[in-house]
Amino acid sequence: MNAGQREEMQARLLRRVLADAGETRAYSGLPLGGLDAAPVLRKDNVRGGEDLFARSSGLPQAAAATGGTTGTPLRLLRSPGQIVFEQALVDHLVAQAGGPAGAGRVVVLRGDAIKPVDAAAPPFWRSTAPDRMLLSAHHLTPANYPHYEAFLASFRPQVLHAYPSALELLTRFAEDAGGGPRIGLVFTSSEQLPAGLRARVKRAFGADLIDFYGQAERVCAAWSLRDGEYWFRPDYGVAEVLAEDDGLHLLGTSLRNRAQILLRYDTGDLVDLGRDDTPERRRLVRLGLAPFGGMIGRQSEYIALPDGSRIIGLNHVPRGADGAASVQILQIGPSRIRVHVTPATGYGDHTRATVLANLRQKAPSSIEVEYVTARQPVRLPNGKAPLFIDARGRPELLARTEHALA
Repeated sequence: MNAGQREEMQARLLRRVLADAGETRAYSGLPLGGLDAAPVLRKDNVRGGEDLFARSSGLPQAAAATGGTTGTPLRLLRSPGQIVFEQALVDHLVAQAGGPAGAGRVVVLRGDAIKPVDAAAPPFWRSTAPDRMLLSAHHLTPANYPHYEAFLASFRPQVLHAYPSALELLTRFAEDAGGGPRIGLVFTSSEQLPAGLRARVKRAFGADLIDFYGQAERVCAAWSLRDGEYWFRPDYGVAEVLAEDDGLHLLGTSLRNRAQILLRYDTGDLVDLGRDDTPERRRLVRLGLAPFGGMIGRQSEYIALPDGSRIIGLNHVPRGADGAASVQILQIGPSRIRVHVTPATGYGDHTRATVLANLRQKAPSSIEVEYVTARQPVRLPNGKAPLFIDARGRPELLARTEHALA
């Protein structure tokens, strides 16, 4: 499609989205003649009032939750059409990048709990469907890497879906071993892709890497096959850029999720448009006809263990923790972490139990866990309150923690 055709497609889908918005309590009183009439929506506008943005269609809806980059959970809903469209989009991108057009031998290396983290013996994987395997990132250590290498060599995955932090660790161990087994294609998502990892993966596994950008809120999406070159998908959502004091904020409006309507939702991510930032280029970027540099500020978050392994997927820890205004994880020693929880309405023993149970799915018993409640989150000098803070050897961060507890 050319620019005009893409704009026409978005306008057609937006008419349906705005009609759906009128059926929610959040937007029912607003004159939504167009998307510009909707106010910018921040996470704080949604948190605690997620049901106001929900729309009932009589069809089943998938419940979801996220800890977000700040460790503050949101309750989300996804419609069947959105789920199907997203899977079709992923399959299409995989095929466009040279992977199998549909089913194939797939390995997933993300945040899934395969077995207790203290279990020392293989296997560190399990089957979830024919030709589909889940691989544990929590057991990926130098001592266990030969088992992973043998498994990958035997299974010969056509696609590896991975968190970038887990992929970086797998790649490092493969490099230390002189190279890894062949992998058809690597598909990363959910974390910022570290600079240079794409080239390292190509050398170690012979695989091209496609990176997918999205959010738990599912408001817009982008993809990349080359470092520093991302492309929005205009059939997935409407992407907008809003200039704020700290940079260019990415706003998104889903064109596919009919269960929970979030218009002009501020993702909290900053967009790198480079120096050529003109109205026309923004239009082409939004329509997926010109690339942009990627996102600024999304970082891979992990707890580093003394044996060289990492605990990743920390965004799972706050999931389902009703009564928590925010959940943060601070590493304060080689084998010591502090879970810093700011209570909200409904906080109770169940909140603590959920957070600690989620954490213990990932953290071995050798890790000492301190649980504290506080009147406010721990904020960094830039004002942000991230989910994970590495406070080892940083007394100024520990001082901020004590201030939050006061």
